Amino acid sequence: MRTINLTYDMTDQWIRRPGPFTYNYRWLSQNGSHEDIKGFADRHFEMIYGVKPDSVVNLSM
Repeated sequence: MRTINLTYDMTDQWIRRPGPFTYNYRWLSQNGSHEDIKGFADRHFEMIYGVKPDSVVNLSM
């Protein structure tokens, strides 16, 4: 369920929010660093869309 929420939020950011992605996913892990959480989110985004979040163009621009 958590990855569904993360995927929804990343997709929403891609479509509706200008600027770079934000990674406010502290609820995923109490122990993981920001880099760990970003890596986890980036891997799931890439598995679904086939591109890394850092290389996509924001669709709301």
